[in-house]
Amino acid sequence: AAASSWKRRASHAGSWYTDNASALEKQLTDWLANASKSSGSNEDNNDGASDPVVDMRNCGSLKAIISPHAGYRYSGSVAAYSYRLLAQAIDSLSSNAPVRVFILAPSHHYRLNGCALSSADCLATPLGDLAVDLATVSALNSAGKFEILSRNCDEAEHSVEMQLPYVAMATAKLRASGRFAGVVPILVGQCSPAQTAFYADLLAPHLLDPASLFVVSSDFCHWGRRFRYTWRDPDPQRAGEPIWQGIERLDRLGMRAIESLEAGQFADYLDNFGNTICGRKPIALLLSTLAAAGGGNRWTMRFLRYAQSSKCFSEEDSSVSYAAGALFSR
Repeated sequence: AAASSWKRRASHAGSWYTDNASALEKQLTDWLANASKSSGSNEDNNDGASDPVVDMRNCGSLKAIISPHAGYRYSGSVAAYSYRLLAQAIDSLSSNAPVRVFILAPSHHYRLNGCALSSADCLATPLGDLAVDLATVSALNSAGKFEILSRNCDEAEHSVEMQLPYVAMATAKLRASGRFAGVVPILVGQCSPAQTAFYADLLAPHLLDPASLFVVSSDFCHWGRRFRYTWRDPDPQRAGEPIWQGIERLDRLGMRAIESLEAGQFADYLDNFGNTICGRKPIALLLSTLAAAGGGNRWTMRFLRYAQSSKCFSEEDSSVSYAAGALFSR
């Protein structure tokens, strides 16, 4: 980490989400309560998608979540489905070891080769500051394969920041009792197979550490001309269906590929469909890290919730999809 200490400001507060602490806390609390209430039913979720009831009884303990990073009015209610489980997992940790939260996120504005670390020592949120786990950041950096983000690049990027208010909620008790080691934000850029294997080996011991939890920041399909992606199902029998239904089927194929926990299966899916899943690189790194950590049937991935920002009916329309996922280990 950089020698001079600085606090990353909540640069998207007041635009992508409210900068009013009490309003934000109420919003997140309501979404978390709603996720708890409706996790046991498969009612239609008003966004043109009905989610299966996910039986998590035999999955094991939570290890990682996949959560969207759009403006909260679009995706905050979806993120609550995974953050509800993260908060429960943190509350039920039996050891007194300090807990750290890794955030693997894509780089939207900065062309990044490999992975990058933040040089901030603290991340501001309207709900309080989150310490960066400087010891872990420094240990990762000593491997010599990470870029260090400039302050401008760090604060321009929203993919980590949009996770932080929920992380602040989930870690409030830990922070009050001095048991929070901090956040480890990692931006994941274009990685060669050799780079991916290197980072996966570095992260695997942390994935196996009961006191470390992972957040993977990703939206799903970005559909429409403004995203230069207008995939339509080539099956003639589907010719008359609304576009949004095809998008949902496409996204759910991607979720199944991720749930297979096979990095190769997810890569094949992306090659076949080109789906604009913006966090595909951090997701791929998580899947490779699972393999490096010993793979096998000890891991289970489940998607809990799916929504679209709006329903597409014509080529003039556009939408972004959101999904909440959870990875468990037995």
